Amino acid sequence: MLAGRLIRGHAPTLRLLARVPLAVLLGLAGFSIWGGVTRGHNWGDDFAQYIMQAKSIVEGRPQAFIDANRFTVEQSSMPDTPVAYPWGFPLLLAPLYAAFGLELVALKAVNLVCFLLFIAVLWVSFHKHHSPLGRVAGVSLFAVNPRMLRANDDILSDIPFLLLSTVCVVLIGFVIVDRRRLISTTWDQLLLGAALASAFLVRSNGILLLVTLVISQAVGAILRASSHRAAGAATPRPPRTGYAALRSDFALLPYVSFALITLAWTTILPDGGSSYVDHLRRVRLADILRHVHYYVDLPSAFFDSVPHHQIVYGATIPLALTGASRRMRSDYHILVYITLTVGLYLIWPDTEGLRFLFPILPFYVSFVLGSLDHPGERFTSTAKARWRKAIWIVPVVIVLVYFVRASTRNIVDNLSRNRASLSGPFVNTSQEMLAFITAHTPVDSTIIFFKPRAMRLLTGRRSILITRVDQLGRGDHLCYYRDGSSDLQLTRSDLDRVVATGNFQLIYANEDFEVYRLTGSRREGQGVADGEK
Repeated sequence: MLAGRLIRGHAPTLRLLARVPLAVLLGLAGFSIWGGVTRGHNWGDDFAQYIMQAKSIVEGRPQAFIDANRFTVEQSSMPDTPVAYPWGFPLLLAPLYAAFGLELVALKAVNLVCFLLFIAVLWVSFHKHHSPLGRVAGVSLFAVNPRMLRANDDILSDIPFLLLSTVCVVLIGFVIVDRRRLISTTWDQLLLGAALASAFLVRSNGILLLVTLVISQAVGAILRASSHRAAGAATPRPPRTGYAALRSDFALLPYVSFALITLAWTTILPDGGSSYVDHLRRVRLADILRHVHYYVDLPSAFFDSVPHHQIVYGATIPLALTGASRRMRSDYHILVYITLTVGLYLIWPDTEGLRFLFPILPFYVSFVLGSLDHPGERFTSTAKARWRKAIWIVPVVIVLVYFVRASTRNIVDNLSRNRASLSGPFVNTSQEMLAFITAHTPVDSTIIFFKPRAMRLLTGRRSILITRVDQLGRGDHLCYYRDGSSDLQLTRSDLDRVVATGNFQLIYANEDFEVYRLTGSRREGQGVADGEK
């Protein structure tokens, strides 16, 4: 009795102490992201398109962006990029672009905020299935993971979508599967629809979350009907049938909210058209088989800062399967979302590394820890409980030590370079080349370059990607990247061959780039020369 009074008397203090681990994890994640952010960007020029879309929102000229980017897509040798990405992420960038312009460190603050919110959502959602120690361990695996932290240095939609998809899955579990209440039944369902719409407007594959909702409602209806039949006469009152049961099992308000927000969004901002359907047509059975192996192995990259990380990952697979099987009835919506996500990427022609799997990694880790950490079990022997806790937490701590070590090294290396990028459009040689093109080419000229969207963002010139000699007539100047490793430009031998025709005039060169003016028949849209067609 005395102990109970003492606990009740110190309840506010205990609640405050319970929040300390979250505050520490948020602080660690925030500091690590800040320390790892560079002043540049890599050569993947998706970032350039996102920034140009944000710029068009700020300037009130989104249609002008659509028209300019359509030229880049349609005139390039490999026109498989959407004319416009979903506008959700550019909208998040727009206020920072309006305030700071093309200041990359400022624009990357979107990732910082979204990642910290993701950590907070993970902390709340892990409370259901994990002990306090298990929750700290699980969230820590993301808060100090070098791969996750480095992703914050890319101006891409991965981190915002990670946040929104996690929120959606958690809300589906809370509102639809568990039938719990946050605010009220009506507002909870409207909030779920708004979250689904937000995820879809950041990434097109957010539509999988809407499909997850549909399937989860159907599965829930089946499970409840089965429970009613099993209860039989013991049921206090007859189960609802007809419209009442349909309304109970299939809440419509999330769909209404989703549809209204999406409709309003598409009315305000122009649709650039999508090449995603055409993109999927390129998939072949051989690609799917190759992707099965690729995506089975890919999550090992989550542990790549740990020695023998593939063995570590292999050890987690049976644990994840065990954890998932134990929660099949309570978390079937998570299993549906994981299945849909993996299924999409098995038929998607391109592979983009671990970032494609970011949205399902939190649930994979939760399943792994759930097979080790059993907060509901009560051991008759206190010693046995302590030993079991020590056994499962030790390998997790070892992994976290390696994560912290690698993250610390990344921060030190980055700050010692004064946040300078090692490659990409913002290193000195790239900046010199871009400055030359800006100063010495006509404003209406078209530059052939292996990253045309970055070229257009940083020079204001139209730019296209050309890999075939017979299509060189579409451009006025050609910028060749001497690295030679890219398959998104002419080969060195093709370039030397067309230069020998005399239709190319070298006007600039530095350590990494050569810039040529295309002369003669180039301006007429013809081939390099009759002999080169």
